Amino acid sequence: LTIFIMTVLMSVIFLVVLFLHTFTIEWSLLIAILYIFFELCLMTAVALVFSTFSTPILASLYSLAFYLIGHLSWSLELLIKKIKSGGGRAILKVLYIILPDLENFNFKTEVVHQLPIPTKLLGLSFAYGLVYTAFLLLLAILIFRRRDFI
Repeated sequence: LTIFIMTVLMSVIFLVVLFLHTFTIEWSLLIAILYIFFELCLMTAVALVFSTFSTPILASLYSLAFYLIGHLSWSLELLIKKIKSGGGRAILKVLYIILPDLENFNFKTEVVHQLPIPTKLLGLSFAYGLVYTAFLLLLAILIFRRRDFI
């Protein structure tokens, strides 16, 4: 709820400033804002998982690393294509499947340049975020139940 309220407040401020500057509002910006919210939800779930088994500083560092890796995971796909065969390729494929692809939520370029965004891509990105977030929250619950509070 906090993330939602803060995202709405920042979006309203952004749209007001944009309107005061350009005297128009590009409503397609709401798509980019919505998917930024989905990414924030996923990253909150990541931080929650890491906070269940590590110290606050380490959980922050792990979450930051997860964010960076999530936005750079497309490079793993390029590397997989360049490696012919072998164990390294298999390991990279597993990593590519496990690690999140946060670029699935990045529609800023399309919105800014007024490029069409396929509805199917929006739906798949939403489903991807929902499933990944639900999995991480379930994992956090399972880890939290096993913790010893002595």
